Amino acid sequence: MSEVINPEVYTVERLLEDREKRVLISEIVLKLASSLGVTVEELLKYLEWKENLERLEKAEKEKAVGGLEVEEPTEDAPEDLSELLIEVKEDVRKWLEIERKLRAMGLEL
Repeated sequence: MSEVINPEVYTVERLLEDREKRVLISEIVLKLASSLGVTVEELLKYLEWKENLERLEKAEKEKAVGGLEVEEPTEDAPEDLSELLIEVKEDVRKWLEIERKLRAMGLEL
């Protein structure tokens, strides 16, 4: 395996220490976001969501999280809660669209 792609040799933290590699990583992220038709911020939020989703799935498998249910707000729920739920659903929709585009490009993050 090439040293360049060996994750044991080049962790993200180690790559970011080198200014030239940091610039290269920034350019790659920018081009990926551009080819997906999203902003870099949206791509980074997607990656954060994906990581959190994987952690949650792992925790559920380990039964560390039990019985968490998210219900639709009732009519007497605070208005802010309804707005927040709508915003979260819209974010998840965007992230799923990014994931669909990545798969269409043959990329699995």
